[in-house]
Amino acid sequence: MGSVQETSFLPKSLSALKTKVFEQFVLPVMTYGSESWSLTMGPIRRLRVTQRAMERAMVGVFIHDQIRNEVIRKRT
Repeated sequence: MGSVQETSFLPKSLSALKTKVFEQFVLPVMTYGSESWSLTMGPIRRLRVTQRAMERAMVGVFIHDQIRNEVIRKRT
């Protein structure tokens, strides 16, 4: 029986694990039922802001660090 690091389905780093959990669980939960929402610009903007805030938290970047969203998205 192998160790936890040898298991093939686990990502190699904590950052990769956070990204995998975010993309496979958090995003689908956030958008569940969105087909029935009347998506005006308000709710769309709130979803984008929430997603960016979660990505910043995953990477450990604060908003006052003034790092562009594109750079943070590439890190996740």
